[in-house]
Amino acid sequence: QKVPATFANDITANMLVCIDGIYKDIQKWIKEPWCSKILLELVSAIIHPSITELDLHYTLSFISKYLFARLNTMTKLKELKLYNLNDQTSEPLIIEGLYNMESLQVLTIHYHCSDSIVIAVGNKCTYLKSLDIAFSKSVTDASISSLLKLVHLEEIDLTDTCISGKGYMKLINEINCDVKNRLQKFGCSQIQTTHMTVLLRDFPSLVEVN
Repeated sequence: QKVPATFANDITANMLVCIDGIYKDIQKWIKEPWCSKILLELVSAIIHPSITELDLHYTLSFISKYLFARLNTMTKLKELKLYNLNDQTSEPLIIEGLYNMESLQVLTIHYHCSDSIVIAVGNKCTYLKSLDIAFSKSVTDASISSLLKLVHLEEIDLTDTCISGKGYMKLINEINCDVKNRLQKFGCSQIQTTHMTVLLRDFPSLVEVN
């Protein structure tokens, strides 16, 4: 019998929070190979094949590396939100996961997104509707060509990244015409009068600029 996606999403998220909360109880064994193997198997068992949403809004601790090691199995994900990642050590695992998420529609990675991750998004997550990579200083103008591949965008937040004013201008001038007509939210830093002129002229559905 098919498990409802909402149930699979909720139970997966709640069980991951529970496992993340036992760190103090197993701290003395955490570096043991057998402990890592058990935790990886446990996380693998928790992730249901029907999961479509993963919203990790809490600060991850020790369980994160085991979870990211299994991102590549979440092929049905439509929504992935990663907040407050501890560092960028999981970047290769996140990239590997994204290459298996062709149905992804919503992606949030705060602080620790990078040009490499955006390249993976542009190559594989072509149905993406919402992209929020705010506060990620490793996102630069090198990401613009990959962002231009996202032809279904309705929302994009690039606030406090290292994309330059020139990079923003290239993005809003060259982005797909359908995106221009559809985009409702645009978040950015270093916005200038020239940017606003283009946004007001060419983006008729835009209702929010941060």
